[in-house]
Amino acid sequence: MLARVVDTGVPGAIGLAAQDDAVRVDAAGLADVTGGIPLTPDHRFRVGSITKTFLSTVVLQLVAEGRVRLDDSVAQHVPGVIRDGADVTLRALLNHTSGIPDYFFAAASGDLHRTWTPRELVELSSHAAPGERGRFAYSNTNYLVLGLAVEAVTGATVEQQLEHRIIRPLGLSSTGTDAIAVPIARGYLAPSNPIVPSTGSQLVDVSELGSTWAWPALVSSARDIARFLQRLLGGELLPAELLDQMLAGVESDWVESDHYGLGIEEVSSLMGVSHSPLGSFWGHAGLGLGHTVVALASRDGRRRTVVMVNQGMIDNEMWQAIGDVAWPALA
Repeated sequence: MLARVVDTGVPGAIGLAAQDDAVRVDAAGLADVTGGIPLTPDHRFRVGSITKTFLSTVVLQLVAEGRVRLDDSVAQHVPGVIRDGADVTLRALLNHTSGIPDYFFAAASGDLHRTWTPRELVELSSHAAPGERGRFAYSNTNYLVLGLAVEAVTGATVEQQLEHRIIRPLGLSSTGTDAIAVPIARGYLAPSNPIVPSTGSQLVDVSELGSTWAWPALVSSARDIARFLQRLLGGELLPAELLDQMLAGVESDWVESDHYGLGIEEVSSLMGVSHSPLGSFWGHAGLGLGHTVVALASRDGRRRTVVMVNQGMIDNEMWQAIGDVAWPALA
């Protein structure tokens, strides 16, 4: 099945299938097209918005400790960072009902080599018209504000909190923001992509672009992401009541998910292209500039799949091939 994914035109693909503690990971294709370096199951990927599930777990742990409440306003913890912060709650940030506009398209249309700070990206988003408060509208800006709130409450960086609360306790040795220690698959776009289009026929290497468009920008392996979902949905990271709240989603109006919980998606199709024959699963997609990652699990975390390809903005044929890997792994 992974060979079929590569046959659609992506450089490489990793597929993981897990049931309880039995895990199988395979890889096909290339991690580096120019160098001809094969992709292996140990390669790390930029996991994009899967980081939102990690960050939301930290926020909910702070709720469990009584250090914040879901209905606290943004202004209580990071005053002045957004307009009308007294009227926006942490819960609204977590489930994308805040009305805060997204910064992504403005960042992507500017200097691709610029280094952004989280506060600069939040400020960038303020130039767009706000959405309707209380209505779901996916916005990466929500999670920048949450990260700033975590730092204000804990007095530590978000990266330190992720390391202390999730990465180290779960033994996620291939997860972090340090891209040096273990191999990372290079990321690509098709030459026809709208961000850095090329007149040639070769894939465009975008590995060095957009690294500060997300924060915190985690890299991870398929095994680590699957282990995180197993422990999270298995109840090891959050009290049962908060886990239930995390999974109780609002209706999503976009193709990536059916419902959006607190940093986690309920999914029954991949971008409306490949449909699950088994109902809904929980997890997140990470749609990075040069990487696409899908991580899903059963409600109890016992069955898991992670599929990674080192190309962004993939087409429907590629999504169908990913579904042909993902859904059987969850059976």
